[in-house]
Amino acid sequence: MKYLIIMESPSKAKHVVEYAKELQPQHKWIGGASIGHIRELSNSFDYSIGVDWNKLEASWIVSADKKKVVEELKTKASEVDQIILASDPDREGEAIAWHLFEILKNLNKPFKRMKLNSITKDEVARQLNNLSEIDYNLVNSANTRTILDKTIGYVLSQEVRQNTGGASTGRVQGATLRLIATNQQAIEEFVKDLNYTIKIEDINQLVFNLITEELKDWKTPNKPEMEQILNSLISNKANVISFVEKEFKENFFQPFDTQSALVAIIGKLKGGTSKATKALQILYEAGLITYIRTDSRNIDIKTKEKLSEYIINKFGQKALGVLKDVKVDSSAQEGHPAIIPTDFSLAKVQDKINDEYVSGVYEIIYKNTISYGLKEASGLNQTLVVELNNFIFRATAKNYLDYGVYDLYFFDKKPESNNIKPKTNFIDIHKKELVEIESKPKTLFTEVSLIKEMKKNGLGRPATYANAVEVNQRRGYTEIKSKSKISILPLGKNVNDYLKNNWNDIIAVNYTIQLEKELDLISSGKMDHKIVLKDFWNKLMKEVSSKTIQYKDCKKCKQKTWKEGLISKKGFEYSKCINETCDHIEFVQETNRDSKICTNCKVGFLKLNKTKTGKDYEYCSNKECEYINWDYGLKKCKKCKVGVVFEGVAKNGNKYQKCKNQQCDFIKFFDKKSSKSMKDNSMKEFVKTLDCETLAKMIKEDDKRRGFK
Repeated sequence: MKYLIIMESPSKAKHVVEYAKELQPQHKWIGGASIGHIRELSNSFDYSIGVDWNKLEASWIVSADKKKVVEELKTKASEVDQIILASDPDREGEAIAWHLFEILKNLNKPFKRMKLNSITKDEVARQLNNLSEIDYNLVNSANTRTILDKTIGYVLSQEVRQNTGGASTGRVQGATLRLIATNQQAIEEFVKDLNYTIKIEDINQLVFNLITEELKDWKTPNKPEMEQILNSLISNKANVISFVEKEFKENFFQPFDTQSALVAIIGKLKGGTSKATKALQILYEAGLITYIRTDSRNIDIKTKEKLSEYIINKFGQKALGVLKDVKVDSSAQEGHPAIIPTDFSLAKVQDKINDEYVSGVYEIIYKNTISYGLKEASGLNQTLVVELNNFIFRATAKNYLDYGVYDLYFFDKKPESNNIKPKTNFIDIHKKELVEIESKPKTLFTEVSLIKEMKKNGLGRPATYANAVEVNQRRGYTEIKSKSKISILPLGKNVNDYLKNNWNDIIAVNYTIQLEKELDLISSGKMDHKIVLKDFWNKLMKEVSSKTIQYKDCKKCKQKTWKEGLISKKGFEYSKCINETCDHIEFVQETNRDSKICTNCKVGFLKLNKTKTGKDYEYCSNKECEYINWDYGLKKCKKCKVGVVFEGVAKNGNKYQKCKNQQCDFIKFFDKKSSKSMKDNSMKEFVKTLDCETLAKMIKEDDKRRGFK
């Protein structure tokens, strides 16, 4: 028989077909690639969304850039006996498999679905013996998400453009912007609190904290109260009340899911979510790691056995730890395994991947996985409680008895170990001090902390983290400041405020999480996707109908389409006509801004640019205005007070300064070697070497080059 294996990537298809030929040489195998999605929603029906909301049916069309791909797949499919749809093993992959089926079903060929969690020979062998049918619950869930996202994007983006000047919004994009805005607002409104406590130290610099009789940390805003307690601590010997030891075991390493992998990569290597995601994709397509879009941090029993075998052979039986399962988040989808290497014996991949960053990403995943399988560190958590002048103090420490994973692998610096077990019934106190505790505000999100917050709130999915973080930057809503901090810009604040005040039931973290749960129920067959779509559309249209926008008359087209109070990406307030046939726009000058409104058209604002030679010039942002200032940055002539002074270079290489005003004779020469102004006698000597005709020609040529008339 002859088989066609269709995957999303040509390189993945090539690898899988090679494995299939080795595994089942009695059959003929060819590969094909969809290059991602091949169909999209059309621009028909209400709001050009491509959905008939009366029938709750979507209209799908082949994407313009995929028509050639589809024709090639049809040609290949017509030549085989069976088609295997091996798109990615997630909801999006299931939807792609369904779209491929819809396009190729007229060929009357049998179809099967293959889900590969890694591009390896063993996995291909396993899945060739485990072919299945398309899961329509997953397809309905993925298509529902696509419809919801396009609907919110098209309907609300139109509202955002008309009311804020922003370019777009989206279900996850808007909710992510809300997280950023809320966090920054909390920082801006933060009012610090001061509390006070007392700490004492023994001669070994072991610190004891003041606690209450209920054994809680004692701190108070009442400074005089603490000062009174401090003054009462007249003894220098503290009596030991109790000493308690409890055993602990720790291994903080767990196999990565998508979120934790991105966090680890961005934290250790330079680059953002997009770069990290691309690196993961390269490693997956090369068959070096397992599937990269996953909510799970667990691995299957057979993989655990292989990891255990590798650790025993590499480090010995005593180094093997307990490979515990990680509690799965309630929002996890599809149950894909964690991101791990496909070959535990392959510690480095420089000979396979010619990219230092991608190799570094692999090393992070590899070390994390091996560390997960190593023996736990163990020891004693110690708590020492003492009494000094009727007040109670407590000190804690970790006493490592076996460093386990920290001793075995990858660690240049081990955690600090301390043994604070007292040798006598009293402690000599060396120091007593009043400590001021100042409350700290939140910090701006970084890409790492924002992804963590998204995961914590159940916002977005493994496939959407990178885009959700970056889309707000592309739209001019947020920017990356120093130390990778994400800050909201005026336009972003304006968009968020508008969405919060007008569309809070649609663009909100809670509503986005609710929709994600409904999509999960659809994927498991517990909810009808049409009910979700109907409820959503009715809710959205009710919100749309309640919004009334007041427009003024446009000065140019005279239509009632003039919208005020918009904010540009640069944070400028402006007004514009929303009539598609009219492009009139006016900026409002703000007194606290350095940028100025154009003096020529009074509409645009002045911007800077550079010529190919690096010369600064000033121009107007209004495309209809012809204003341009080639003299930007040049100083006024001190002699005539009218022209500006520019620099030129004579034929002999000496620089000179000259006034652009032709009625002014100011000129100043500079020595070529020292770049210092020539003295009068040097100037005279230089001029003497030139005849009048040569000097006049030099100046005339330079005037022509500078654009003088």
